[in-house]
Amino acid sequence: MRKSKGFTLVELLVVIAIIGILSSVVFASLSSARGKARIANAQQTLHNVQAIAVSCVLATPATALNIGANETPSTWTGSQICTGTGVANYPALPTGWVYCDGAAGGCATISTSDTTAGTFTIGAAGDGRTITCTESGCTTT
Repeated sequence: MRKSKGFTLVELLVVIAIIGILSSVVFASLSSARGKARIANAQQTLHNVQAIAVSCVLATPATALNIGANETPSTWTGSQICTGTGVANYPALPTGWVYCDGAAGGCATISTSDTTAGTFTIGAAGDGRTITCTESGCTTT
């Protein structure tokens, strides 16, 4: 009788199959974590935009916010949040997210601004969620 010093082909295939199953479970959970991270990033970005917009409206109530019908969401990134102030620009949203103007896909929110009343609504959508920010705060649905 010969003594074998290695593994059989069946044993190796079983180990490879187990490793494949475990790696697919890990990749599935990482995908979910990436989506949650994009949502959290978008929430933080919109919260920062909301804070800047509030400070602009409070500092100069007649300051127009760059939202609504005069611009399309694709041009928001990099444009000024408050017209003519040079304070801050709209930051880029995570991949798959867009600022809302009512015409953008997946956006139920229409971003508006009423500078005489000191009110505004800024929205963004992506990853199956919509974030709506007003002068009083942000909500995610």
